[in-house]
Amino acid sequence: MFKYKMKFDGDALKAVAIENADYLQSKLDSVRSALQSQILYLAVKEGESITTLIISSEKSPLENMTYALEGTPCSNIENNNVCVYPTSVMQRFPQDKLLQDIGFDGYMGAPIINEDSTVVGIVVALFDFIDEPVLLKTQFFGNFAEQLSLYIQKCHLDKRTGSHLSLLNEVQSISKTGAWEFYNKAKQVFWSDEIYAIYGVSKGRELSPEEAIKFYAPAAQDIIKDAFTNLLKDAEPYNLELEFVDATGNTKWVRTTGNAELDSNGNLLRVFGAFEDITEQKLMSIQTREHADKLENILNNLNDAVITINSQGRMLQCNDVAVRMFGFSREEMLGSNVAIIMPEPYATKHDDYMRHYESTGEAKIIGVGRQLPARRKNGEIFQMELSLTETTQNGEKQYIGLVRDISERIEAEDAIYNLAFTDNVTNLRNSQWFEREAKEHMFKAMRQGHYVHALLLDIDKMASFNHRFGFHNGDKALKQVADKLKAIIGHDYAIFKYDADSFVILSHKTASKTDLYSFNSNLIESALLHSDNYRVDIGGTTYSLSGSLGSAIFNPAEHSFEAMLSVLEHAVMRAKNDAPFGLCHIDKDGIDEYDKYIAIRDRVQTVANRGELSLALQPQYNANEEIIAFEALIRWHSAEFGWVSPADFIPIAEETGAIFSIGEWVIEAACDALTEIMSEGICSKVSINISARQIVAPEFAQFLTRTTKEKGIPPQVLMLELTETALVSDMSLVRKTMLKLAELGFHFSIDDFGTGYSSLAYLKELPISELKIDKYFVDDIVDDALDKEYVIVDAIINMAKALGVSCIAEGVENEIQRNYLNRSGCNIFQGYYFSKPLNEKDWKQLLKTGTFSSSLH
Repeated sequence: MFKYKMKFDGDALKAVAIENADYLQSKLDSVRSALQSQILYLAVKEGESITTLIISSEKSPLENMTYALEGTPCSNIENNNVCVYPTSVMQRFPQDKLLQDIGFDGYMGAPIINEDSTVVGIVVALFDFIDEPVLLKTQFFGNFAEQLSLYIQKCHLDKRTGSHLSLLNEVQSISKTGAWEFYNKAKQVFWSDEIYAIYGVSKGRELSPEEAIKFYAPAAQDIIKDAFTNLLKDAEPYNLELEFVDATGNTKWVRTTGNAELDSNGNLLRVFGAFEDITEQKLMSIQTREHADKLENILNNLNDAVITINSQGRMLQCNDVAVRMFGFSREEMLGSNVAIIMPEPYATKHDDYMRHYESTGEAKIIGVGRQLPARRKNGEIFQMELSLTETTQNGEKQYIGLVRDISERIEAEDAIYNLAFTDNVTNLRNSQWFEREAKEHMFKAMRQGHYVHALLLDIDKMASFNHRFGFHNGDKALKQVADKLKAIIGHDYAIFKYDADSFVILSHKTASKTDLYSFNSNLIESALLHSDNYRVDIGGTTYSLSGSLGSAIFNPAEHSFEAMLSVLEHAVMRAKNDAPFGLCHIDKDGIDEYDKYIAIRDRVQTVANRGELSLALQPQYNANEEIIAFEALIRWHSAEFGWVSPADFIPIAEETGAIFSIGEWVIEAACDALTEIMSEGICSKVSINISARQIVAPEFAQFLTRTTKEKGIPPQVLMLELTETALVSDMSLVRKTMLKLAELGFHFSIDDFGTGYSSLAYLKELPISELKIDKYFVDDIVDDALDKEYVIVDAIINMAKALGVSCIAEGVENEIQRNYLNRSGCNIFQGYYFSKPLNEKDWKQLLKTGTFSSSLH
């Protein structure tokens, strides 16, 4: 079979558009009018850009333009598909600047391809919107794009073949038809110029019918010879399409016709006919057939089944995918009612549905993709996605269904879903799922004015367990605990894996304020903390774990999901203090207290810069009740909370790091106060509390020495009080800092002595000037009889003597305590029995009028 190899690229497309601009413009105008579109243009693809070549516009002419292909409706044009968006195309493709500028909402686009199916350009129709029938317009537009591609290929072929095929190019582009006539009696034959052109011989050459027949292909010569003989003999007309070889050896296809003219007596006068070169049409027909075969092959290799039915529901066509998908043979499917691939009740109701649609035009599926169940021949039910389109064939309605088996996709989605929302160790729903469910649960409760109950359970010392037995066994232990917890919570609660070693439990039900007892919080808390839940088997040996439980009942109208988690985590931290099996149930007062804690945590960050801090100085007395020094105590009067106890905000400041700025404020304020009284000739010693985090900070010593130097404060008048906790935080670093400061003249006191875990041997090597007996031990002194002993107090006093340092007791509140301490050898006292902490004004007045030890001055 004769076939040209016609290939072209973007440059060739531009050349064809320029040379055939008038014809293409008229063609675009005609097609645009048929489509009822506002704009139709032909464009060339240049890399990732599109440049228009010819534009047909309903209104004023438009200049050619260039725009990026990315983000446009035809960005996937390489798939060689017609893309159609009847409406809302601008919303779907907001990055398409051309669409946004021109402002059309309907879109059709199709590729211009070469013989290798490579996209070299596109043809695009723009609409205000695409009205019905969309499918017919789509088919028409797709056919037009294919014909336009063929036309451009042909034009390109005309140009490429050059002088060697100039005659053939001319015939292909114009498709001229020649005429002939033959007078049998005179044996005269006349040929038009076009016939000479088709034969490829020079005009005027004598060419008898016998010679002309010899140009036909060998297999066609007998056919045309018999047809011509019958025409001459019996006046039998003919119309034949035969293979032909011209004088230059080019194989062609021609359509030749013959008719006879008779006189009134039926005698033959002449025969005549037409001679048309139909090579181009034949090639196009072959290409069309090949394209159809290719399309059918594509359809048969899709993952989607394509089924066409008539208005009675009978299947007219189906591709190979449909045969494989449903398990019926093609013969079983074609002609059968489509209900055979539907499960009940859809199968029984299908004919009624079709009749209803035919009579009313009301459709629930047509034009709308839906997920529905389908049935295979073996009875298996599976999920499919069905897209149904209505069309018309030979005046009869038909419906084309595109069916996709999504059973594997659903399984994959389920697998992904489980991966996203299931903990892989315990197989419980994870924290992401808990967040979704809890927020929805809280929203419903809030609308009803109800409360919710939530609990957070943390496994104690799980890190130690993992370190001892390995993470693999740790995961086994968590799984065993999770299984037991899930079994005991019943149907009223749901359990989720929250963090690495913790679980969160949420009540399914909600309760009004007057029915909070219905949560049975004591029952679920007791069940969750039962020791049996924490016995795990590792390698055949039973080990016991424990848990700490935080529990609270929340009002969603007052607390967000995030606040609920914060409260539960805070409750677990408090429960840890009572571990193992610690429980902290926070009631409404506890939640209010936590809210205040959060508020203080937020404000304490900047308290040192807001002018809300002040100093209070509490005198320290010797046995003669003479003032020997003062302790600087911090006070916070908040504009929002009023007076805030140091016991409330100092731990929070330690936790958040605000202690650094607060500690620096205290040092500077104490030095300022000392500077002021020293300017009046008064000297006083002051103790300043230093936190554990401050003493190990690299810049602490530098800050302290710089501040005292700038303010003219001798280091000897400052006593730096450290708790035992500060000593054990980093003993080596603390010792290094203390020795450095001691060399400069600073003194050190160990505050709250006896409450920590410092090594007595190590204390001996520290530059300590005094030990301070904590108020906790002083409160135990309730009798000062001579035979009465308080072992811990006595031990601390003796320790101070052994170390050669002073001993001071804080929190002395009565004469009994003062007498016992004095008799036992404690030589310095501080407490409300002697004096409460004084503000700076009263402190300065006391310095001027009070009784002082000579060592102070």
